[in-house]
Amino acid sequence: MDQQCSVELDITLYKTPDIVSVSASDPGPVMEGTEKQLKCDIINVTPVQKLTVRWYRGTDIWRIDVLDENRMIPVNMSSILNFTAVRDDNGAEFKCEAELQLETNRPDLSHHLTSSPYTAVVHYKPLIKAYQGHIAGVEHEFSLDKFPCQADGNPLPIFLWYYDGKIINASEPLTRTQSGKYTAEVSNPIGSSNTSVDITIEYGPTFTCDDRYEVEVNSKLCEPEGNPKPDIKWFKNGTIVDSPGKARQSMIVDVT
Repeated sequence: MDQQCSVELDITLYKTPDIVSVSASDPGPVMEGTEKQLKCDIINVTPVQKLTVRWYRGTDIWRIDVLDENRMIPVNMSSILNFTAVRDDNGAEFKCEAELQLETNRPDLSHHLTSSPYTAVVHYKPLIKAYQGHIAGVEHEFSLDKFPCQADGNPLPIFLWYYDGKIINASEPLTRTQSGKYTAEVSNPIGSSNTSVDITIEYGPTFTCDDRYEVEVNSKLCEPEGNPKPDIKWFKNGTIVDSPGKARQSMIVDVT
């Protein structure tokens, strides 16, 4: 008589995901300080209880989801990442990786599939980063658009310059009468920042003396105008002499 033997087998069906992708609940830019939500979709995978999802920002792991659902047929699964956006997140790449463990305690027997990166766009008000509190420029050569100042903002900020409370043309060269305190303002649709800068306009020396005048003992002579303050040398018949202002007696000086 023939005897039949039957055995019940515990069979697990493994199905690696067809697609792993990242999307945003709102595809537009996010404001600094507000929450952004990303969703990782894992399409057509089983068994779910052997599925691990890792979220990456660049090369750093931000979150690990171990999915714990007892489903033995291929299904679509998802993982959610919420984060508060900061300016350093602008341009950062986020991605998710689905790992299907094919055998317990055998990390080498696993299947990995990674999404394409999602690039975050964060809008934030501009901040002035690097600048000098005081700068000197040459008259008729220096203009404010040459001032070494950097600002970080998104959208790209614009610069405005103020002097005595009035907007001035940053491309127009400054003159000797325009030394003083200026205000630089950077702004975009999100907000603005400003800072003050002391600007000194330098120019070469000039004389505004009479051609001939009488010098008294220890009197103060006509001084040249210039910035920085110029040094003055007196010549008589091509030879350097002491300043006539130091004369020990009255004299008449010809200025040529």
